[in-house]
Amino acid sequence: MKIKLFLLAAIAALTTMVGCGNDNNESGPTPPDPALPEGYEITFGASTFSSQEITITPLSTEAEESLYVVYVATEAMFQEYGSAEAYATADLAAWITAYPTASMEEIVYAMTNNGQNKGSMTTKVTGLRADSRYYAMVVGIDLEGSFTTQGTEELFTSGSKPEVVPVDCDFTWEVVRQGSIFIDVEVTPTNTEVPYVAFWLSQEEYQNVGGTPEGLQTNLEAYMEYLTESAGYESVIDLMAILQNKGEQTLQLQGLEPETSYILFLCGMDAYARPTTEVQVLTSNTIAYVASDATLTPAARVYDGTSASSMSPTMFPPETYSGNYFVRVKPILNDKAVAWYLLPTQTDYTKDTDSELLVRVSQQGNGPITASNIDVVTPNTTEGTFYLYMYPVNEEGEPGNIAKMSIQIDADSLWDINTIFDEDYTQGAAPSVTVHFSSAEKMMGASAKVNAIRIRRM
Repeated sequence: MKIKLFLLAAIAALTTMVGCGNDNNESGPTPPDPALPEGYEITFGASTFSSQEITITPLSTEAEESLYVVYVATEAMFQEYGSAEAYATADLAAWITAYPTASMEEIVYAMTNNGQNKGSMTTKVTGLRADSRYYAMVVGIDLEGSFTTQGTEELFTSGSKPEVVPVDCDFTWEVVRQGSIFIDVEVTPTNTEVPYVAFWLSQEEYQNVGGTPEGLQTNLEAYMEYLTESAGYESVIDLMAILQNKGEQTLQLQGLEPETSYILFLCGMDAYARPTTEVQVLTSNTIAYVASDATLTPAARVYDGTSASSMSPTMFPPETYSGNYFVRVKPILNDKAVAWYLLPTQTDYTKDTDSELLVRVSQQGNGPITASNIDVVTPNTTEGTFYLYMYPVNEEGEPGNIAKMSIQIDADSLWDINTIFDEDYTQGAAPSVTVHFSSAEKMMGASAKVNAIRIRRM
């Protein structure tokens, strides 16, 4: 199991609460409860500047038989709570607030990684900052939300990055095309072997990171770490693997808003997101959104993931599908559409304008999707209306029409799994199979995507 620094959007409210501090913990660290049995040993293995291997070993029979929660927090965040027990108490309260209809058993099961946090475990925590101090914490817990062991806290320091190596390279670049949600820039470097990044900032962001090329140069590493967190990557190395380019390129800077001015920046950048050349900037703007000749007609059905896994565990892996509902989205594209974008959500944005939805889908959604269909596993415990927003793009990357679709997620909306391969995927016929899952089963399925170890920063 890998543990990432970033929480999923489904529990964003939870993380906000955990990050607010513990007002009742003003007297310093909380001593372990001597009435409880000994808990766990935490040891550390291989590490990098952004990751740390952690091994958890039970020290008593009670600890061996108990479930446990595990956290990693910055030293400053840990000091707000003072102990694994206090930190876990705040986390438990946040879960209860985030899931008011769930039982305590359901919540604890989700907090303990679907009941997998038990016995000895070696795992990897990712998303650390270089040369920073963190606390790893673990404490046993039962399905009633009571602690079963003493808590354990261990301090560790993340690794260092190597020294940055400046390179000799100049760039010639210019904007060659402006779209409604993208800007194309043509880049020509004097050294074709130097990795570089071209990206964009809003006018406000640019002012916040210095407001000048020199200011951006100073703050760029921190800004790229911020992007890494926002996008959910494990480290800046993963982000750089996507953003870095070499040689002469025409690059499309995406995720922009129509009729908006942006600051574009360009510089050589190493694998750790540090500038290796001087930063260059220029200002450009996007144009108004007008639907292109690419068109899309939405179509989707709701299926039972357990039935799908039983039919084909290879195509529908049980660890993802079993115990969950899922939506098979299969839009109908015209011959001008070469790809499409999709934002699945439980939030009703149907009153948004097409331009507003275009921005939401391009910035928050999935894409470009070139497959003819995609499965969306339902993300939380509640049944109800699920919203799908999507649009196609043509060969030039221009977005077409904005399509909206609402679909009901419940037992009565399920289709026979045998219809998933139908050529005609339009809505109409009634589903022939209904399978109902309890909220506990659906919560456990959803929580498989929520990391048991959470790192919090100041």
